[in-house]
Amino acid sequence: MKLLALRHTAVNRPEGVCCGRLDLPLADSYPAELEAVATAVARHAPGRIITSPSPRCARLADDLAAALRSAGIPKTAAAEHDERLLEFDYGSWEGVPWDQIPEDALRAWSDRWTDARAGDGERLPEMIARVRALCRELASGANTGSGESGAPVLLVTHAGVIRCLYHLIHHLPLHEIFEPEVGYGELVSFDLSALQRRIHWEQAMQDRLDGRTKPAGSLGRLERVAVRVAGITGSALPRPNRKLVIVTAADHGVSRLSLYPRAVTAQMAANICGGGAAISVLARRANADVWLVDAGIDWASGPFASFDAMQAATPRDPSVTRCISAWCGPGTGDWGSGEAAMREAQYHTGLDAGRTILREARAAGYDCIAFGDMGIGNTSAAAALAMALGMDESVIDRGTGINDAQLAEKRRIIAEAVARHAPCPSPADAMTRFGGFELLLMAGMMTALPENPCIGLLDGFPVTAAALAAVRLNPAVADCLIAGHRSAVRGHEALLQALDLEPVVDLGMRLGEGSGAVLAMPVVETALALAAEMAGFADARVETAPKDETRY
Repeated sequence: MKLLALRHTAVNRPEGVCCGRLDLPLADSYPAELEAVATAVARHAPGRIITSPSPRCARLADDLAAALRSAGIPKTAAAEHDERLLEFDYGSWEGVPWDQIPEDALRAWSDRWTDARAGDGERLPEMIARVRALCRELASGANTGSGESGAPVLLVTHAGVIRCLYHLIHHLPLHEIFEPEVGYGELVSFDLSALQRRIHWEQAMQDRLDGRTKPAGSLGRLERVAVRVAGITGSALPRPNRKLVIVTAADHGVSRLSLYPRAVTAQMAANICGGGAAISVLARRANADVWLVDAGIDWASGPFASFDAMQAATPRDPSVTRCISAWCGPGTGDWGSGEAAMREAQYHTGLDAGRTILREARAAGYDCIAFGDMGIGNTSAAAALAMALGMDESVIDRGTGINDAQLAEKRRIIAEAVARHAPCPSPADAMTRFGGFELLLMAGMMTALPENPCIGLLDGFPVTAAALAAVRLNPAVADCLIAGHRSAVRGHEALLQALDLEPVVDLGMRLGEGSGAVLAMPVVETALALAAEMAGFADARVETAPKDETRY
């Protein structure tokens, strides 16, 4: 499906004033601009015109519709108004000169513009969500309007909406959405075919579930899990064949903020290798293999000289089918004392290593992959990374069982470090300054998911912070992830909301290692089995509801 987006023509815009939804009059040059725009749009023969209700867009859309009808293209009614196409809402800042907005409020927003609220107006994720909802509606064929079937749809809208479309459809990272220049009267084309395919498989799964012998929607979250897996895998009846949890371990320069000594990372790597960790038990119960990845363990601080020495000294559990060295260094730098977490070369090496590991897992036939982490100090790194990516201080939590005084110190060090480096202009910059090597490799793995689609299960707070970085690097990653569980770590819920993910299970866990993600595996399998194995109404000779049924 072809989608056209047209930015309104030139306006009389006051200099130095905050303008989002402010009613701006069209420029005196409008008649000439309308003629040029109508000529450009006519070449595409759109079958439907949808406009922002903003007067500057609505007038242009109505005039375009009249001009195109006069030319015989298309045979459609007046343009439809849709509030989802409105420009970004600055709330009480609208119409206020920028230099009159309190400096601290402006700085708080501009430093975290990807997530913070502008005045009492809108957050960027809220704008993206409404544009996404419209795109999904169009791609699904719902609310088709009066336009000709198969003809392009024309959106008459604002620069901000078009930038959201670049993000959602062209997968442009958020920090790059201002790079494409979107001029007044500019027409941009988008292809919704990939979204259409995803929606096709999601709808096929939902239709099948609705045809099983049960009330509509009565399986609750299980149905939503099955629908999401169908969309991810592009299959009407997906069934995972091989399951894997990739546990990635590394040390951190800020491990002093943890209750446990740094040597525990190496000790726990040996415990996982030997099959004695919680993830080992859970993986065996789920019939999942384990890959243990050394992303940057500080072996000098523990009982083993190296990753190889640890393996030689540890009888390997049969479920641990690979031990992978992707070592980026003996832990990250201490960003709490002003160092960068890693060098640029380490960043690129780790990101590429993560992508390679994911591709190898898919090539080996694993189609249900859970991501797990191990590293003393990594909740501090994950919180700092999340804050550098736009989250607020509420993502800082205890991690291990530190007391209130230690938690206050942890919050102070993280907040001061992030403020010292703010703003971080890109996810690469955020990861380089605050990330951990295990977070880096996991982000790399996730960025390879769109080209290697499978069931990708997230674990808790550090893994989901890595997922946020991966989505900022490649927005297509967002549609490839499933939240295995909701961690009891306070910041995890905020990260899930930022990624628009609903957890499969919630058991109050906060362990890490991939434990919550692996616990979700049987639930995911059960959801898919219900879709595949339940009888339909006709097969079981069960009568359907006599009238339309309200979905649960």
